[in-house]
Amino acid sequence: MKYVKYLIFLAIGLFFLWLAFRNVDLQEFISGFREVNWTPVVLSMIVAVISHWFRGLRWRLLIRSQGNYNLSRMDAFSGVMVGYLSNLALPRMGEVIRCTIVGKYTGIPVSFLFGTVVLERIIDLLILIILLAMVIPLQINVLGDFIREHLLSGLPDSKTITIIAIIVVLAVLLAILFLYFGFVMWVRNAPFSQKRLAVRIRAMVRNLINGLKTVFKLPVRVQVYFWTYTLLIWVLYIVMTWLPALAMPTTQNMSFAELMGMFVMGSLGIVAPVQGGIGTYHWLVQQTLMLYGYDATTGLQLATLIHTSQTLMVIIVGFLAFLYFAIRKK
Repeated sequence: MKYVKYLIFLAIGLFFLWLAFRNVDLQEFISGFREVNWTPVVLSMIVAVISHWFRGLRWRLLIRSQGNYNLSRMDAFSGVMVGYLSNLALPRMGEVIRCTIVGKYTGIPVSFLFGTVVLERIIDLLILIILLAMVIPLQINVLGDFIREHLLSGLPDSKTITIIAIIVVLAVLLAILFLYFGFVMWVRNAPFSQKRLAVRIRAMVRNLINGLKTVFKLPVRVQVYFWTYTLLIWVLYIVMTWLPALAMPTTQNMSFAELMGMFVMGSLGIVAPVQGGIGTYHWLVQQTLMLYGYDATTGLQLATLIHTSQTLMVIIVGFLAFLYFAIRKK
């Protein structure tokens, strides 16, 4: 029964994959890859490996600064890659497997390792939220054009549509705030029958806040390295998304705003609880590019090119990381 949820996650991913492919001509989709310049694609895989190396360095920094444990750079990097490889089959279990295998071979307590990984995830989630908040205002005109074309085609006034788009965005933000404060009030005033869940949620929120405080309590030198590594990780993520776009004639002139919109929405697809973001990534990237005027086939081609090349990289490097731990002495 414990594997049923993973089958459900896979079914969700396949459903979104079907949504992405349902209105796409397969012959046109396949023929488009004949025009791909594979050099930028290979470079994007190399850039991804470098970004994961910096992720390993950041994890090692947290471990050494918080627990004074001695973790080598190769152990940290290999642990990160094993985690990514595991996520391809077991969503959200990669972090647990990463900590378990590194703890097994280094003697560092798994509970301590998992605490550092949770802290990493908190920071990355905040970065993603910040990027999302930055991207949405830049896309007001695009959203307005989309509403005019698909929902309000009878309205010719672009200024009116832009105002409507702004109202929609504000309404969404207000709804989020309303739900948030409603959720807080529920947690505070939950009836006895729901107290256990409320207590667990309060503990989770408290841990998130404490995690952020932990980062800002680190020595200044460590904080400089931590935020530098974080910046490098996310910049390289953007670069590894941009390079495959250069490889396709239909997307090689993509603007920075289009790239960032695709990157942020694609990131949401990757963090979805499905195996390796399959389906969710393809559909979100495709739909985002369609907002910018690209056709469904082009959007799906680029999403497939990025996702497949990065998955292949994770399989190859993740397998080598497993071999590294297999031959490594405890």
